[in-house]
Amino acid sequence: QLQKRLGLRAPPRRIECVDISNFQGSDIVGAVVSFFDGKPEKSAYRKYRISLKGKPDDFSSIHEVVRRRLERGRNEDNLPDLLVIDGGQGQLSSAIAARDELGIELQIVSLAKMRVVSTKRNEVERKPERAFREGSEVPVILDTGEPV
Repeated sequence: QLQKRLGLRAPPRRIECVDISNFQGSDIVGAVVSFFDGKPEKSAYRKYRISLKGKPDDFSSIHEVVRRRLERGRNEDNLPDLLVIDGGQGQLSSAIAARDELGIELQIVSLAKMRVVSTKRNEVERKPERAFREGSEVPVILDTGEPV
């Protein structure tokens, strides 16, 4: 289902997910969690201290974590089948740039969580979860409760 829904070349067995976190603009860290055949592979979880100075920059942080993870994975012949980035089109672009700098062929998507926003008229607008794919400006809309 994941392969079909996201237009992947093959069903991914090893999926790794990247997220960035900070505490009030400091102590910026990145995390990579890993799943194999849909089950958590906790021995492959990694935490990265971000070397950026100053204000948090989600795009640069994503770039740094993805580059470090993929560089090590290439050296150890241990790359995932799919990398999922927490964020939207901008975060996806940063991850793709890091991958391309290393000359690695790897599928990457990003996942933007569902959110509720208020409009100027105090109306509530719900934005569903969206998956962004390389080469497409139009995200895949994911329905609540959808297994993918």
